[in-house]
Amino acid sequence: MSREIKFRAWDKKRQYFHYRMSNICLTLSGRLMWQFGYQVPDLLDDEEAANYVLQQFTGLHDKNGVEIYEGDILKNHDDPTLLGTVLFGYYAIGRDSWGVEFQTPCFCQEWFDKSGYACIGDCIEVIGNIYENPELLEGK
Repeated sequence: MSREIKFRAWDKKRQYFHYRMSNICLTLSGRLMWQFGYQVPDLLDDEEAANYVLQQFTGLHDKNGVEIYEGDILKNHDDPTLLGTVLFGYYAIGRDSWGVEFQTPCFCQEWFDKSGYACIGDCIEVIGNIYENPELLEGK
């Protein structure tokens, strides 16, 4: 299975997302470079790059067809009391025959009640994100 690799960038100064990022890469010197639409690519210095938070598209869509990105806040319609955020990391998926835990990199949802992680399924709806809807995180 393949998925489209794309990102959005939260602009800390302007308080909005850039979605039309057609190219993004790190230079050999470790500097961030990207291009919005058909504009000339920008090579960002460290101070400029610190102004943006990159979030990757998971390749998944919620029950309404909305793209799911890292940092999105999700609601589980099987249990409406459960809210969580999408994150990427290495998560335990089992133990080998010697009892050593093995992990896999994946996107998953971390429940706010800290009951653990869950795969993102068909009952999930994007209701916001951690930057534009911080009020959804209050009391969590």
